[in-house]
Amino acid sequence: DNRIQHINLLNGRRLLFQGHFEVVNSIDMSANGCYVLSGGNDYRVMLWNADTGLPIVIWQHPSRVILVALEPSGKLAFSAGIKGDALSGT
Repeated sequence: DNRIQHINLLNGRRLLFQGHFEVVNSIDMSANGCYVLSGGNDYRVMLWNADTGLPIVIWQHPSRVILVALEPSGKLAFSAGIKGDALSGT
């Protein structure tokens, strides 16, 4: 659905990310666990703070987002849409 749930297996902490209006198709987390990137059918790519569960930045994509990826440090983001379009950001 339009929610993302993150559970820290070390301490049991659970975060629920709610910001997409439609189905979330892809998520990625930075290697340090600080950032979460998500993309969905609402044409939005969202970068989240994994500690607070709040969005840091939201990008509008030209089509439904089917793939997102974060560079290991979380400083670079990539998204791909259903029509073969792609965005990258810092």
